[in-house]
Amino acid sequence: MNKFLLLVLIGFLFAGCKTAVLTEVPLSTLNVDNQARTAILNIEVPGCNSYEDSRQESKALIDLKLKIPQVFNGAQFKECYKVKMDSVASFVIPVYFGKNVLETEIQGAELKIGKDQNNNLLVIATRELRDKIENFQKQSISKFDFFVMFKVVNDTGAEVKNLIAESAFIDDTPTYYIDFNMPKDSSVVIRLNDVATNILTQKGDNNGVALILRLPKN
Repeated sequence: MNKFLLLVLIGFLFAGCKTAVLTEVPLSTLNVDNQARTAILNIEVPGCNSYEDSRQESKALIDLKLKIPQVFNGAQFKECYKVKMDSVASFVIPVYFGKNVLETEIQGAELKIGKDQNNNLLVIATRELRDKIENFQKQSISKFDFFVMFKVVNDTGAEVKNLIAESAFIDDTPTYYIDFNMPKDSSVVIRLNDVATNILTQKGDNNGVALILRLPKN
């Protein structure tokens, strides 16, 4: 995960957000065989180190290192670090991409990103993951406000025209319905609105499905 993405995550955390998830979405991955990639999960913590002995990890960090892998299959602790007066615990979680990923059963896959038959770019969270996230939040003393973001990268080698974003934040600017083009090698950060985020992170009877973008029809 590059420095730019980490800066985006830090910015959201310390604008009042408790939990931020960000993954890079190269457009080329939507037309190839299914593959596992990663997302970064950053969670604000009271501190990385124990107040009693700074050589030891804090109780909050120890608790997260135990619980996060129980929520997200395959989650791995990356680091805990301090930015000014605030501390962040950072994890890596798996996300699956590919041309057939939405309709394919993949063992252990709880988060998928792909396009449907109408060229809608979607993110799917399984019902089991939604249940685990909500249970984790209920058991936690702090309230976890999720921000879910995608850095969409045009790595197709050509300009992509007529993408449509509906009711989302684009590069931190709120939009309702916007049609835009992506020049070759450009990128844009899309943050889901509260309704779409809740669909992915709150308990439900089915898989949670949220729209990221409407891609141009081939």
